[in-house]
Amino acid sequence: TKKVTLPLTGVGAAASKLGIEFEKGMSEVAAVSGATGEELEQLEKAAREAGATTDKSARDAADALQYMALAGWDVEDSQKALMPVLKLSSAANMDLGRTSDLVTDTMSVLGLEIDDLDDYLNILAQTSRNSNTDVDQLGEAFLAVGGRLNVLGVDAEEGAVALGILADNGKKGSEAGKGLNAILTNLTAPTGQAKKALDELNISAFDSSGNFIGLEETLQLVQDKTADMTQEQQNMYYSMIAGKEHTDKFTALMGGLGGGFDELREDINGADGALDEMYDTATNNTMG
Repeated sequence: TKKVTLPLTGVGAAASKLGIEFEKGMSEVAAVSGATGEELEQLEKAAREAGATTDKSARDAADALQYMALAGWDVEDSQKALMPVLKLSSAANMDLGRTSDLVTDTMSVLGLEIDDLDDYLNILAQTSRNSNTDVDQLGEAFLAVGGRLNVLGVDAEEGAVALGILADNGKKGSEAGKGLNAILTNLTAPTGQAKKALDELNISAFDSSGNFIGLEETLQLVQDKTADMTQEQQNMYYSMIAGKEHTDKFTALMGGLGGGFDELREDINGADGALDEMYDTATNNTMG
């Protein structure tokens, strides 16, 4: 009797605990989102379905919905985003709540809307597969530089290429994002030594209409203007433009011109379906 009763009691206790935690999680979602009645039922159904059909629990899904609510996403957007964000969490081996928080925050600073979600998650997945970074580090980098990219009209793909180049040179996470932010600032709104260097090289990061020509094209101008200089002169101008703290990152980006940028851009441009492929691979096992 003990061999049957005790295990069943344990299962019942575990199920009760999970049910209580899920109920608590959905109460938190309701408190943050203001969802009531039918809307709350829709969110609860979505969370239960996610728990039943994936390697995440319904409680995990409730955590993800809470971060979406904190970001100001409505019920419809949260329902639409839940499964893609869940797939990214599993594919990247990240906590679902953390993944949801990172996705909503980075989309906000990049100026992306819910309709951009699938493309953006594919970019995150594809970049992590083709450069020396993971989704968590890439998200941290976007948090640091996303606002600058948004202001300059640089899309997530171009930003991911630059961050991927930096990752391949050992610069990842917030360090890479802060470095790229500083470099973009010095190229587009230069002061001090950076302005002096760009003036001497007769370089502008903007076209005749005042639009940013893009990071890679601006870097190419720097390379063209310094091509016939000695290494000492090149290093001096790199340091003046990027600032001594970020010269190593600027040098890494310059080294990626041509081959590195072209190869990674081609990979990321073909990102459609990358998240699903990554998710299927990561969960194609007994635990999954």
